[in-house]
Amino acid sequence: MTRVEILMATKDGAGFLPAQLASIAAQRGVAWRIVTGDDGSRDGTRGILAAFAGRTGRLRCFEGPGQGAAANFQGLLAGPPVAGLTALADQDDIWRDDRLARAAEMLGPWDHPEPRLYASRTMLVDARGRSLGPSPRLRRAPGFRNALVQNVLAGNTMVMNAAARDLLRRAAPAANGVPFHDWWVYALLTGAGARVIFDDRPGLFYRQHAHNVVGAHHGLRASLARLGAVANGRYGDWLRRNAMALSRAAPLLRPGARDDLARFTRVFAASPRARLVALAGSGARRQGRAGTLCVFGAAALGRL
Repeated sequence: MTRVEILMATKDGAGFLPAQLASIAAQRGVAWRIVTGDDGSRDGTRGILAAFAGRTGRLRCFEGPGQGAAANFQGLLAGPPVAGLTALADQDDIWRDDRLARAAEMLGPWDHPEPRLYASRTMLVDARGRSLGPSPRLRRAPGFRNALVQNVLAGNTMVMNAAARDLLRRAAPAANGVPFHDWWVYALLTGAGARVIFDDRPGLFYRQHAHNVVGAHHGLRASLARLGAVANGRYGDWLRRNAMALSRAAPLLRPGARDDLARFTRVFAASPRARLVALAGSGARRQGRAGTLCVFGAAALGRL
């Protein structure tokens, strides 16, 4: 059986955590274990984790950094290497029982020298588990130029081989301050030449509730949130922080990705015309044409 280390960041997740742990315990065809970082939970989360560890002997809980989910996952990813695959898990989802086995099959041997990253669509559900429909299909193939301006891979679906985990471990010092751990994984690995395997079949039920750190990326509400982030400068700040971290990790990137990144970083300190030229030269594109035009508009208006 393929070994899979599951990394889970937790904080005050007692309301949904038992169902998620039960779905992990039901995984078929792999040998799994869970490593959690708990960011100071004040509800019953610690007790739930301890009870599960006692029943299964397959969970270890560490103190999280207390700086948010991104920093928590970054700390877990920087942990010691494992002889197997690494999967990321949110505390409030429910996995299909073949999620890890399917990812393992599509990734191939865990020790393949090529860095490989698996992600999938999700089935969206509300806080009570009622279906909201599947997440959208990708319009374009994942890649570094897309990752410069957009994250299309949900972190709660990510599974990676040992070579990909090693790249993230080596890049950990550069990742300080990135806004979202999954966006960083997507950008760093595609920039380093990793193969992305996107599974069109949903592998888990992704809960949407009032306390999601990010939540789903489609629908009217999500679109309005994105426009608001552009207008108030938060989106530009996210892009800047990612670009700075990628620049610090530049030795790990492919030459072509380094060139695209160098052009992209000029967007943040140039005249309006030069910003547009730099953005076009970087090849940065969102999945949809309207989204890409919005990025160019934000650059023209100095919102990046």
